[in-house]
Amino acid sequence: MFGPSAYFAKPIALGAADWTLLIADGCSLPALATLAEALPPGHRALAFVQVPDAAEEQPLDSVGELAVHWLHGDASIVDAVRMATLPSGAPYVWLGGEAGTVRALRRHLVDERGYDRRTVDFTGYWRHRLTQDDAPTPEDLAEARERLEEAGGSAGA
Repeated sequence: MFGPSAYFAKPIALGAADWTLLIADGCSLPALATLAEALPPGHRALAFVQVPDAAEEQPLDSVGELAVHWLHGDASIVDAVRMATLPSGAPYVWLGGEAGTVRALRRHLVDERGYDRRTVDFTGYWRHRLTQDDAPTPEDLAEARERLEEAGGSAGA
């Protein structure tokens, strides 16, 4: 109904962490490209991007030291991240894509890799086999409660 708005903007301290991890599918690729472009000069960053095929790969402009891993078709981005050797140090992580995939990635990074959940921003842009008119899933509701708790709100409201 409307385009980008400062109303929804959340300040991101790109470059404040030791390195940055960006993960996206084709729907969230424009947002990832914006973050890549905003990286500070020389800041180390790693991106995993899943698109239908090589023809969908796009140049990602950045003055940061950005390494991009493109995944095609049905390749599992969750498996790719799980198997990846990631840099040491404290990362800032941005995840965007299908809601279930984003949840699985966030659980892996926080629970299995031990990343601080406060440094992992995540957005489920869409839900597999559901429309915006479908009722929220139990996972959607759990995510909303978690976001409220992290923001200092009340999950019981």
